[in-house]
Amino acid sequence: RLAEAESSPAESPRIEQLADDLFRDYRINERRSLDDVEARWRLHLKPYLGSLPATELDSQLLARYIDKRREEHASNATINRELACLKRMFRLAYQASPPQVPSVPHFPHLKEDNARQGFVTPEQYAQLVAHCPDLWLRAMLETAYSYGWRVSELLSLRVGQVDLVARTIRLDPGATKNREGREVTIESGVLLQL
Repeated sequence: RLAEAESSPAESPRIEQLADDLFRDYRINERRSLDDVEARWRLHLKPYLGSLPATELDSQLLARYIDKRREEHASNATINRELACLKRMFRLAYQASPPQVPSVPHFPHLKEDNARQGFVTPEQYAQLVAHCPDLWLRAMLETAYSYGWRVSELLSLRVGQVDLVARTIRLDPGATKNREGREVTIESGVLLQL
């Protein structure tokens, strides 16, 4: 009888029961941020919200969660990433057949101060190059400086993606943050000396 009661469609699943579907979705779609999402869930979301019935999540509860995380000195960007995990969890539960939740609550989005800082000036770049004895490292440095590529994009480059005859470097789809490919033309510099 207890098993029947637990599987009753009228009973709302606990929020922690929705987490497995989120992790499965990340694995199926081969998202590289799975470890990050699991950590956010385990460290912050689950202790505060995990045992609650999913239908009890509302704007007041989300506001209390935000207050709690701010008291812990979490940045708005960090809190937004955590709320995004929770929102995806609810969206998957709502889209399930049959739906596990009757609706997806409204999730606030906090203002983020994410202006990029710390650009390398031409003078700083010249100093880096002057102290860069290895040609391969200088090529990586020049590529990063010239095209603004992320470290992970540079480190994942393979020989087949560099065409010195056509003077191009190609990032394959899936290797970039937005999962779209990119190609640049080598204009000058040490890359042409390779």
